[in-house]
Amino acid sequence: MARILVFGVLGLICKSALALATRSTTVCGRDRLIDLLTDEARTCGVVVVANHRSPVDDPLMWGVLPWSVLLRPRRMRWTLGAAELCFTNPVTSRLSSLAKILPIVRGDGIFQPSIDDAIRVLDEGGVVTIFSEGRINQTQQLLRFKWGVARLIAEPAESPVLVPVHLHGFEQIMPLSSVHRIPLLGKDVRITFGTPTSTESMLAAAASAATTVEQFRSRLTSLVQSEVERLDPRPGSE
Repeated sequence: MARILVFGVLGLICKSALALATRSTTVCGRDRLIDLLTDEARTCGVVVVANHRSPVDDPLMWGVLPWSVLLRPRRMRWTLGAAELCFTNPVTSRLSSLAKILPIVRGDGIFQPSIDDAIRVLDEGGVVTIFSEGRINQTQQLLRFKWGVARLIAEPAESPVLVPVHLHGFEQIMPLSSVHRIPLLGKDVRITFGTPTSTESMLAAAASAATTVEQFRSRLTSLVQSEVERLDPRPGSE
């Protein structure tokens, strides 16, 4: 019940923000994602990979989901969140846990408990969101993705489905250059959910081009990054 309440409050805040605080919100591919999240026959996990534009990317991006998903925590995502921001004291730690956030320690590499926990979530058919740039990036080009996403795709017992996501305009809501660090109103945002794709062919392609585990992870991560980059609506962005 506590988790339902947390997602209900977050959903209300995010839906209100997208409807009232932005000038426009454009969403592409939402129905495909909803179909995937509500598919009771699905047995594999889902890895949602997005670029990271602002501190409010998650949960704001999930405000576009219907209440039938938001109020069913089993259908909602787990996400990897910075431990130094989300787990600073007992209160924030409890709220973050209820919001299905796994504490990631930036700089500790890809072999840490939260990555292992995320793989277990995927093994149970759950959904995991990861911002693979590793930090907020408000430049025009994506940062090179971290290898953690390769573990999430390669190590579950059943190959997960990949959903690439491109966020645009979120950097205008909370620009890092702002002194006050409060959300700005009246901005245009765009959320593009890519086509859910089986990762089996991606895994095979990465394996064929690699002779070491490190090369495999590097190649697989690059393939995932390409899927996110091609969703960028700006001309010449691919």
